Amino acid sequence: MTIRKKVKEELLRYIETRKPNERILSRNAICSRWHIARSTADAIISELQREGIVYCVKGSGTFVSPKQEPETSANNSKNYRWAILAPDLTFSLYPKAFHGVASFAWTHNIDFIVCCTDDKADTEYALMQRTVLSGIDGLIIIPAMTTTENERNYRYLIKSGVPFVFWQRSVDYMSDIPQFLLNGYYGGYIATKHLISKGYRRVSYMAQKRFRSSMDRYMGYCAAISEAGLEVDPVLVKIGINPGEERACIKDMLTQSTPADGFICFVDSLAVDVVHVAHECDLRISDDVGVIGFEGIISWLDAELDIRLTYVDISYEESGKMAAQILWKMMHNTKIQMNYSQVFPPKLVVRDSCKGKRENNRLHK
Repeated sequence: MTIRKKVKEELLRYIETRKPNERILSRNAICSRWHIARSTADAIISELQREGIVYCVKGSGTFVSPKQEPETSANNSKNYRWAILAPDLTFSLYPKAFHGVASFAWTHNIDFIVCCTDDKADTEYALMQRTVLSGIDGLIIIPAMTTTENERNYRYLIKSGVPFVFWQRSVDYMSDIPQFLLNGYYGGYIATKHLISKGYRRVSYMAQKRFRSSMDRYMGYCAAISEAGLEVDPVLVKIGINPGEERACIKDMLTQSTPADGFICFVDSLAVDVVHVAHECDLRISDDVGVIGFEGIISWLDAELDIRLTYVDISYEESGKMAAQILWKMMHNTKIQMNYSQVFPPKLVVRDSCKGKRENNRLHK
């Protein structure tokens, strides 16, 4: 028996112990576990994909294919096509949402494409027209930055008869369209409150861009600061940072006469920068500087950092799946109530990056 066939058989036995839609070992982990080349692992995964045993989501990993057939025989007679319109395909958490959509789409004969609007209303409109003309069956839209042209875009879709839902960003003037939102305010609040409870008093909030979700988290940050009887120091707030200047901003906050001792980071990549800059300043994470990220791309963070990051976990995958379920109902003429919206609360996953300042730890010993 060849090594490739042997590894495939062992991998199949491993997959049998997993649940449908559960992520399996990464290709690097397969290489390490069975001591094979990456090209061999790629070939094995490709075979399993063709056989319908696993499916892959770019940026997220490889998953066990659902064992059940599509829900009804009617589903077998037609394939459907959806489009997801997103402002930035490089955003780290979108693959989680796409996986949530994929887990539903797989069992309902739905193929979907992902299109980048670059956060521009004109590009969004052009993509809407293109997908509608191609015969698309439904759209999941992360709205482009609000302009006077956005309403034109969505009225065009309504007129075309193609069902759609909004995800992540709300559109206040479209109350008849289902919306699936993430509670960034609460995420910013619980993260800041946790840092303060651990003795950090000069807490910074950082976000690369100023838009709805970054401001929602900032307002939660302000609420927790005020609740603790502290004042929001503008020097510690950085919303809108030029690309490449993140570490300079962090260093500036860590080297002030009254430096920051805690950081709420809009995305995990900023938290990674905080850890590296703190080390450069001879500061210890947790003992000297507390750090909390958002989103939780733990698979690469744990490899990048020498400490396990505390983070706010946002329900991207769950909300993506729910959006797909509602869009499916709309396609099949199920009436959805006016002002239908789902708000998904985040949760704080406490790990090692903010256990408490060193002086506070000594006081409790």
